[in-house]
Amino acid sequence: MTDKKPEKKETPVYGKIVDDVRSRIESGQWKEGQKLPGERELCNLYGVARGTLKAAFSELQKAEIGRASCRE
Repeated sequence: MTDKKPEKKETPVYGKIVDDVRSRIESGQWKEGQKLPGERELCNLYGVARGTLKAAFSELQKAEIGRASCRE
Protein backbone atom coordinates (compact mmCIF):
# COMPACT_ATOMS: atom_id res chain seq x y z
CA MET A 1 0.00 0.00 0.00
CA THR A 2 1.36 3.39 -0.90
CA ASP A 3 0.75 6.53 1.06
CA LYS A 4 -0.35 9.16 -1.39
CA LYS A 5 -0.81 12.63 -0.09
CA PRO A 6 -3.77 14.47 -1.53
CA GLU A 7 -2.56 16.91 -4.17
CA LYS A 8 -2.86 20.55 -3.29
CA LYS A 9 -4.43 22.60 -5.99
CA GLU A 10 -2.27 25.63 -6.52
CA THR A 11 -4.04 28.96 -6.91
CA PRO A 12 -3.86 30.12 -10.53
CA VAL A 13 -1.80 33.22 -11.18
CA TYR A 14 -4.87 35.34 -11.88
CA GLY A 15 -6.27 34.21 -8.51
CA LYS A 16 -3.14 35.43 -6.77
CA ILE A 17 -3.58 38.81 -8.47
CA VAL A 18 -7.21 38.93 -7.29
CA ASP A 19 -6.08 38.22 -3.73
CA ASP A 20 -3.41 40.90 -3.91
CA VAL A 21 -5.76 43.53 -5.32
CA ARG A 22 -8.31 42.75 -2.59
CA SER A 23 -5.58 43.03 0.02
CA ARG A 24 -4.42 46.40 -1.32
CA ILE A 25 -8.00 47.72 -1.30
CA GLU A 26 -8.73 46.38 2.20
CA SER A 27 -5.49 47.83 3.57
CA GLY A 28 -6.26 51.23 2.08
CA GLN A 29 -3.23 51.19 -0.20
CA TRP A 30 -5.66 51.54 -3.12
CA LYS A 31 -8.61 53.69 -2.15
CA GLU A 32 -12.20 53.56 -3.35
CA GLY A 33 -12.62 55.59 -6.52
CA GLN A 34 -8.87 55.82 -7.09
CA LYS A 35 -7.64 54.90 -10.54
CA LEU A 36 -5.36 51.92 -10.47
CA PRO A 37 -2.04 51.84 -12.27
CA GLY A 38 -2.26 51.27 -16.02
CA GLU A 39 -2.44 47.84 -17.59
CA ARG A 40 1.21 47.80 -18.64
CA GLU A 41 2.36 48.84 -15.19
CA LEU A 42 0.22 46.16 -13.55
CA CYS A 43 1.50 43.53 -16.00
CA ASN A 44 5.04 44.51 -15.03
CA LEU A 45 4.17 44.56 -11.32
CA TYR A 46 2.78 41.03 -11.40
CA GLY A 47 5.03 39.70 -14.17
CA VAL A 48 2.11 38.49 -16.27
CA ALA A 49 0.70 38.83 -19.76
CA ARG A 50 -2.29 41.07 -20.47
CA GLY A 51 -4.63 38.08 -20.78
CA THR A 52 -3.80 36.94 -17.26
CA LEU A 53 -4.36 40.43 -15.89
CA LYS A 54 -7.69 40.69 -17.71
CA ALA A 55 -8.75 37.32 -16.26
CA ALA A 56 -7.99 38.65 -12.77
CA PHE A 57 -10.03 41.79 -13.32
CA SER A 58 -12.88 39.72 -14.74
CA GLU A 59 -12.91 37.73 -11.49
CA LEU A 60 -12.87 40.96 -9.48
CA GLN A 61 -15.91 42.17 -11.41
CA LYS A 62 -17.73 38.88 -10.74
CA ALA A 63 -16.93 39.27 -7.04
CA GLU A 64 -18.26 42.83 -7.24
CA ILE A 65 -15.03 44.39 -6.01
CA GLY A 66 -15.81 47.81 -7.38
CA ARG A 67 -15.66 48.59 -11.04
CA ALA A 68 -12.59 46.65 -11.96
CA SER A 69 -11.22 47.34 -15.40
CA CYS A 70 -7.86 47.55 -17.01
CA ARG A 71 -6.71 50.75 -18.60
CA GLU A 72 -3.73 51.05 -20.89
